[in-house]
Amino acid sequence: FFQAEDGIRDLTVTGVQTCALPISADLLAEARTTAARTPWVPVPARDYSGSREVVVRLGRPGEEHGLYNAAYRHRPNGAVEVVDVDGGEAVRTSVGRGVVYVYFDVDDTFVYFAEGRVPLEVHVEVWGARAPRHLGFNLLYDAAGGYRFTPWVWVEPGDGWRTYTIRLPDASFANTWGYDFAINAAGNRVEDLTVRTVRVRKVAP
Repeated sequence: FFQAEDGIRDLTVTGVQTCALPISADLLAEARTTAARTPWVPVPARDYSGSREVVVRLGRPGEEHGLYNAAYRHRPNGAVEVVDVDGGEAVRTSVGRGVVYVYFDVDDTFVYFAEGRVPLEVHVEVWGARAPRHLGFNLLYDAAGGYRFTPWVWVEPGDGWRTYTIRLPDASFANTWGYDFAINAAGNRVEDLTVRTVRVRKVAP
C-alpha cells in the first residue's frame, strides 16, 4: 500500500492513475499486528507441465493430482456413489438412477487444446464383473474435431481390480463441453461399474 501522512497522493502504477488515501498510524499498527499473528502458509502453484502423468484416486472426495472428478458430481448423470470395496473407497455408476458417466478434467498445465499433438493413454482401474460380457465401458473424450467414443471394453469377470489402457492419439482436451473426458457406462443393464483409479499418461508418438 501507499501511505501519505499529509493528505491525498496521486501515483501512477503501470500506466494506470491511482488515488491513495492517507492511512492513520493506529490503523497501520493494527494491520501489522494482525499480519504478525496470522500464520502464512504458502500454497504451491499447480504445474503439471513437466509431469508424465496425472492421476485421481476416487472416493470421499478422493485424491486429485492434476486429474479432477469431484467438481462434476453435481451433474445428475455424473453423481456417482462412493462405495467401500476391498478395504478402500471407489465410486460406482448407477444406470437405474441415470448416473452413467464418471467425468474428468485434466489440469490445463498438463495438456490443453492438444489437437492430437500429444498422444495420451488413459488407464482405468475397475472392479471385476460378475460374469463374462456382463459389464463394460468406453470413453467419451474431447478429440480434435469434436467429442467421440472409444471402442467398448468388456470387464473381465471375477473379484479383484483390473486396469484397462485406452490410447487417445487425437485428444484435444480443451474442455469444449466443460470436461475433457468421461467414462461411459450407459451400455450396462444388469451391473454397475465400480472405478477406483484413473491415470492419464503422455506417451511417445
